[in-house]
Amino acid sequence: MNSSDDFLDSIGEYGPQFAGLGFDAAEFFSVMETGMASGVLGTDKIADSVKEWGIIMTTEAGRASSALDVLGMDYDAIAAAVGSGDAVWADYFDEIVGGLQAIEDPVLQQQTAIALFGTMAEDMGAGFLEGLDMMATGLGEMEGATAIAGHAI
Repeated sequence: MNSSDDFLDSIGEYGPQFAGLGFDAAEFFSVMETGMASGVLGTDKIADSVKEWGIIMTTEAGRASSALDVLGMDYDAIAAAVGSGDAVWADYFDEIVGGLQAIEDPVLQQQTAIALFGTMAEDMGAGFLEGLDMMATGLGEMEGATAIAGHAI
């Protein structure tokens, strides 16, 4: 995952943001790994797209609500569950990504992805959705991903 030499920087920069959205370490690493596997150039790009998703979900209710309507999801119910502490934003990530992946119209898919993931989705195109899943990769499969010059981090 360090093919672009940005893995450790991505961990430092985006780890706290992922944690704030409710992602655990395994989910954080899996999102980055599956994003890389789907063709995203660098862990920074995929992590930044999730950061933008979090910003949109937490600060742009109208935009998020309209996009989730396309997916048949109720933003107000989700926001209420998160607000009450019964859920975290990360609980809905795979369902949202799955909903985006299920949109057959490529234009609608791209518009909805941009509405939810911001400029990173716009820059990377709809291809970044392929294989994006926070639980597709276990930590055991990532052994050595943080090794640098023979030293495990």
